[in-house]
Amino acid sequence: MYALYAFCRSVDDVVDCCQDPVVARLELDWWRAEVARTFAGVPQHPISRELLWAHSRFDLDPAPFFAILDGMTMDLEGRRFSTLADLELYCCKVAVAVGQVAMRIFGLEKASLHAVEEDRFAHHLGVALQLTNVLRDVAEDLRMGRIYLPLDMLLEAGIAPERLLAGTWLPELQGVLARLATVATEHFQQVDRLASTIGRRRMRPALAMGAIYQHYLHVLQMRHFNVFEHPVTLGLLPRLWISWKTWLREG
Repeated sequence: MYALYAFCRSVDDVVDCCQDPVVARLELDWWRAEVARTFAGVPQHPISRELLWAHSRFDLDPAPFFAILDGMTMDLEGRRFSTLADLELYCCKVAVAVGQVAMRIFGLEKASLHAVEEDRFAHHLGVALQLTNVLRDVAEDLRMGRIYLPLDMLLEAGIAPERLLAGTWLPELQGVLARLATVATEHFQQVDRLASTIGRRRMRPALAMGAIYQHYLHVLQMRHFNVFEHPVTLGLLPRLWISWKTWLREG
């Protein structure tokens, strides 16, 4: 899991920390080639060597790693999303793909009795987590010039995208964010239903993560989604408390 996180953190930092987009694109291209080398058994980077061990131990697929890189490329290009479906496709690349790898590491096998349900579980949880991220980080993303909110929802609310880039709270934005929160909640409900089918004890690591993000979503709703004036954060102790409670409840 540390190796998976290190890979995701490294490629994300390429986009967020590199000042030159040309250099950033070259770095992402290097990582794409490195993923191919890793699954061919000849990694060069220390993180990739750990991923090769994980592959030998957990029979990982290369496809999710390439999907993550595709998502990073979308960030680098400043891609905007016309519809919710477009946004959910992005969520599949940057979040669902991570969950697909994590599911193998947590011990869920490709040929398990509930393989289809497990894939759907990873899909719904990944989309729910990423939509919550979008809601929680909307002000920070706008400061970086990034708009992840579906453009059709913004236009229906009478919000021109350029108005958002001013970085100030717009009352009309509350309805857009509330709609996205409803979609995230629906995905969390699917996660809960599928966990019961697969076996909740087996899904405890993922359910603990989901519980933390559902807490974020609850706080956002309580604050009417105005993260411009009231950023939503959660310290280590509350996260540990939520994880521990979830672990006991689902055990």
